Amino acid sequence: GKFYVAKWGGTKWSELGGNNTSTFNSAIFSITTDAKGNLLVGGYFTNGNGNTYIAKWNGTTWGELGGSNASNFTSWVVTITTDAGGNVFAAGNLHDASDFIYVAEYKQ
Repeated sequence: GKFYVAKWGGTKWSELGGNNTSTFNSAIFSITTDAKGNLLVGGYFTNGNGNTYIAKWNGTTWGELGGSNASNFTSWVVTITTDAGGNVFAAGNLHDASDFIYVAEYKQ
């Protein structure tokens, strides 16, 4: 019943990380890789604080970019991208304290 990232294995699709290992509780909208080869996904799924976040697959496990419950996004992440330096940029329905929509930057 969870949302997950599917991986093509050459002959069939499977859940990245193995069956039922995903913790995504809602839709995934965006996927990219960073300079270190980690897979990053964004969407409308939430962490323990109820905030949406960018998830990172390091080749073994899923985690939250920045650490557990680090995100303060109050709405969905529609797209993410990275630069050559490994910085991550997210856009979507992200509002600051003044209720302006912004592009988020995570410096690695």
